[in-house]
Amino acid sequence: MSLDKKPDRPAPIQLDLFAPFEFFHRPTGTQTPPASPPPRPPVTQFKRDRPAPPAPPLADSGRLRLGDQDIDYLVRRNARRRVGLQVDDRGLVVLAPSRVTDRHIHKVLREGAEWVLRKLSQWRARAPVTRDWRSGAHVDFLGEQLVLSIDATEQRPQVLLLDDHRLSIQVANPDDAAAVRGALVHWFRRHALGHFPGRVEHYARALNLRKLPRTFVSNATTRWGSCNSKREIRLNWRLLQAPNPLIDYVVAHEVAHIIEMNHSARFWNLVESLCPGHDSARVQLDAMTRHYMSL
Repeated sequence: MSLDKKPDRPAPIQLDLFAPFEFFHRPTGTQTPPASPPPRPPVTQFKRDRPAPPAPPLADSGRLRLGDQDIDYLVRRNARRRVGLQVDDRGLVVLAPSRVTDRHIHKVLREGAEWVLRKLSQWRARAPVTRDWRSGAHVDFLGEQLVLSIDATEQRPQVLLLDDHRLSIQVANPDDAAAVRGALVHWFRRHALGHFPGRVEHYARALNLRKLPRTFVSNATTRWGSCNSKREIRLNWRLLQAPNPLIDYVVAHEVAHIIEMNHSARFWNLVESLCPGHDSARVQLDAMTRHYMSL
């Protein structure tokens, strides 16, 4: 065996904003612990050639009223220890221990109703939207609507922001939608490189961080930003469509992860200290996700 082989470095931890993730149930309220733990029930030992008795039959799908909506869900059972909720493009999935009851699942769903409804709304908003790449169409920039003015040019593609809320796009073939979008995306990315680092620095200094995070522009299609344990923050260039308060919420969210690499109560308190009223910004951004992500 070689003695000079270096161990592999662990992959950096990364937290994503609005990426699908699990919600784990934890009982709410303060409970007084018992004086001594209750005795454990006897454990039945089974030989390897003798299978354990099957779990009682329970529904693998269901529907429950959460808020003002009837929500369908699937149940996946395995040898886990606690109930988790997962939301993605297919809907709500309950990850449950093999023998947990439907009654307990309903209790967990009701306690996590706000989270479930918010995540379902985000995924519905990500449905594809068709964009119009012709003169007269509109595009958002820092919360303002700009009117596209597309013209032919024999030179390199060029995008200019004019005084009358018009965005002039000059490409070889104005009827080539891919070329028009490509020129516009390049323009957005260039402005993102100039806009995001300053906002990251602003919130980093508000937290008295000695070392400023590195800022990168992301092309992700399912998240607005991310932060990893290497102090690298990635922000989606599509955020430049949003008003500044919504951009600042995402930036503050990611900078707060430099201190709290989690979504605990301490983390959200930190976000609130950086961006007062962040809940309102999050709701507004959720409502515009489908539109913004279609660019």
